Parts: sequence; structure tokens; C-alpha cells
Amino acid sequence: GVLDTQAPTSTARPPGLKHTRVQLACPTPRYLNVNMKYAAAYLLAQLGGNASPAEADVKAVLASVSAEVDDAKLSAFFAAIDGKDVAELIKEGTAKLATMGGGGGGGGGGGGGGG
Repeated sequence: GVLDTQAPTSTARPPGLKHTRVQLACPTPRYLNVNMKYAAAYLLAQLGGNASPAEADVKAVLASVSAEVDDAKLSAFFAAIDGKDVAELIKEGTAKLATMGGGGGGGGGGGGGGG
């Protein structure tokens, strides 16, 4: 099917919630994956206490989860963030996301009614 759903394993859930996980059965668009794993690994290295991770540090984080590393893409990622404050880049990116449309309209009103 289009959606892969799984019933929750815990009985503690909000009333009316039937499923805890919905996974789309389509691949993630390629443009979303280009630098995301490098950014995530970089930020994880920072959270681990390394204020300024190097390429080798990011490779180590990715190797810990058996992720493949494309050296050209990793180098491009580092070139893109060179000399920039990562917290400021995140702030700018968040502001850009806020300007994007992303939701559908609300449901229509009920029909009929009134007497």
C-alpha cells in the first residue's frame, strides 16, 4: 500500500490515536539527502563537545552508523559553511522555511443544518 502503518506497542496514547507511526512508501527526494547527513553529523559532533568539527570528525560520526561518505560532497559541505556561524545559518534557514507555504486549507463547513 501507499502507507505503512504500525499499531502502537504501548497502551499509553492520546484518546483517538490509532497509529503511532506512518511511513511513506516513497523514497526521500534526492535533493533533501545531498548535504543533510553531513549537516546532521557535524551538529552531532558539536553536541559531543567539539566546537569546530573537521571532516575527519564528521566521517567518524557517519562511520559509527555505517553511513557512506562521498568525499566530494563532504568537502562541498565544509566549503559552504567555511567561516560561517552554524547557529546563524540555522536561524537563516528557519526564517526561509517560515516563508514557504506548507499546509492545506482547513476542512469545509458541514452541509445542511438549520431548519
